[in-house]
Amino acid sequence: MSDISAWEQVWRINGRFLRATFCGGFAWLCWQGYIVGIGWLGLFAAMFAVGAVIHGGIALFQTIKAIVGSLRWGRYQKLGANPKADKLAERDVLRKRGLL
Repeated sequence: MSDISAWEQVWRINGRFLRATFCGGFAWLCWQGYIVGIGWLGLFAAMFAVGAVIHGGIALFQTIKAIVGSLRWGRYQKLGANPKADKLAERDVLRKRGLL
């Protein structure tokens, strides 16, 4: 099993997607400045674009890993029988065996 809870995993994945979105947005803004004529913004656009791709890829792989893990857990749960409660011992049976 994993050391982190399911909610923590969801928050980590969503945070990674959010970082990818922000990096992509900043890359687009820097690229617009580069097109206007500010040459050094092209470097920042490239760095933010690489960051967006990296964070997006990691988030995608984490999402796939979480989905596969939940599907595997569902298949594992279907393997076993449903839990059954033991029958309660009756007083007469306990007396016959000398337990009461």
